[in-house]
Amino acid sequence: MKRNNSTVFRKIAYGIMLFSLFISILGVGNLSIAQAQEGSSDGVDYLIPEADLLSLEAKDAIALSLTNWQYEAPQNGRFSVLSLRQGTNWALATIASADLITHKPVDQEASVSNGRLVPLVLVFDNGKWKAAVKGDRDIQTLLNLIPESELSAEAKSALFFDPPISSNQAYNNYKFPWASGKAWIVRGTWHGSDNRALDFRPADNTNADVLAAAPGYITALAQCSPSDHYILNITTENTSEYLGYTHLTGESVRAEGLQLGDYVAQGQKLGVMAGAFSGADSCGIASSGMHLHVLMATKPFTMDGKTFSDSYWYDGVDLYSTQNGPSTIFADVPATYWAWNYIERLYNAGITGGCGSSPLTYCPENTVTRAQMAVFLLRGEHGSTYTPPNASGTVFSDVPATYWAANWIEQLASEGITSGCGTGVYCPESPVTRAQMSVFLLRAKHGSTYIPPAASGVFTDVPADYWAAAWIEQLAAEGITSGCGSGAYCPDQSVTRAQMAVFLVKTFNLP
Repeated sequence: MKRNNSTVFRKIAYGIMLFSLFISILGVGNLSIAQAQEGSSDGVDYLIPEADLLSLEAKDAIALSLTNWQYEAPQNGRFSVLSLRQGTNWALATIASADLITHKPVDQEASVSNGRLVPLVLVFDNGKWKAAVKGDRDIQTLLNLIPESELSAEAKSALFFDPPISSNQAYNNYKFPWASGKAWIVRGTWHGSDNRALDFRPADNTNADVLAAAPGYITALAQCSPSDHYILNITTENTSEYLGYTHLTGESVRAEGLQLGDYVAQGQKLGVMAGAFSGADSCGIASSGMHLHVLMATKPFTMDGKTFSDSYWYDGVDLYSTQNGPSTIFADVPATYWAWNYIERLYNAGITGGCGSSPLTYCPENTVTRAQMAVFLLRGEHGSTYTPPNASGTVFSDVPATYWAANWIEQLASEGITSGCGTGVYCPESPVTRAQMSVFLLRAKHGSTYIPPAASGVFTDVPADYWAAAWIEQLAAEGITSGCGSGAYCPDQSVTRAQMAVFLVKTFNLP
């Protein structure tokens, strides 16, 4: 992966877009950061130690970006938000600019040619936004203001993914980030940030899945444009070490449903290695052949018994992984299945127990009936321990009180989420369509009186005058669906149990 200062942060268009996202979702009730600034004579507090990483221009850029959400720094640098996580009254972002960052901590080299990723913490406290950048002591001060109920101590400790290089490897069971049985090789030698990255590719120069080398938490997740490559950093569980993975296809990462802060198991699929591309993108990555760029936490670094020392140079040795993939819950949902992560999250949240036992199965390709949907929705809305009131058997003529899901169906109607499928009937054994599901999900999330904005015709197969167009487009606007492929939504297709898992996890933010 090659970078240069003239292209590292060509993010003028993309930075503005990211900042727009940042300001649109970061707020306290109806109070935005910009409003907080206007109402506070003190503006933003800077809790930054003297030995920080940022120049005065960088601090000015933070203040201006919080107000304007776009700022062209000296030397045509760009103060950019690469990733974001937020709660009720706080935000955690990853920021970067090659031109704004002037030096490293005293125990590292003094020059930075490729820029750095720097954690930024914002907390709304006593009527104003306070900010801290990089300094662990002062960042910790702000982190302590974030309630444990909103961000656990484990998550806080996993957020800071840029520790100094160490020669002592804390975790000793890293595996090569690809499947067993296929030979890979190193492409070139050490390079990149702090000269601690190596490039890998399959020996036969074909594409392949990228797997997590160790269990941990996603502490950076950035999309690069126009290449649509993704960068992921995963901080290894119970350590401060992380591995960075660069050049994964956007389509494959999105298909896995990965989000900032997610826990990933060793061997879990992260995405698919991207092919060659030309030009430069918003992450400052120049033209490159097909490879996986891996940024390592320590030097020397050992994976699968192979040690890469500071003097390592490509030696032509075939590298084989011992990855067997993570253990799975359902016998019919392997870790390579497209919705595996969502299905297991649904199970772990207590929303489903599967469709069979001995062995435990989920039946991911089976369609979801309207009766099953009632149970799924109410458990997603109220939690796994929720029990609805007893049914009367008088609400729908085709749902007697003795029907297995009668309690759930009548409660769904009581909450205004459904009025049935016709005059006095519910059609409990009928499959749920993707169009119907959009209405059910948004009513369960926002309440029975919710009305989505008017449709504009986002999907090629959902014209603006389609009966559920507004609901479908709002579902997409909230990031719950991206359609069924090629710009379409497939509104009349039946929802499968796999698709239902994705809908529920995204709608109710299940862990």
